[in-house]
Amino acid sequence: MKNLRRLRSTWEIYRWPLVVNLIALAGILSALIGNELWDLFSWLSLGMIAVAISLSSTFRRCNPVE
Repeated sequence: MKNLRRLRSTWEIYRWPLVVNLIALAGILSALIGNELWDLFSWLSLGMIAVAISLSSTFRRCNPVE
């Protein structure tokens, strides 16, 4: 029996990379804009991306193609 995969829309494919890039952009811009709280926000936002990438690679599903 053939395993038919559901086609995904463009939004379903690119939504998480878009969210990650917007968070990274906010973190980089906040680091350039100001000090103190802005620096804290930049560290948190850029650190959150590193944690999200680590978790996603840890819990990635393996879907072998037959």
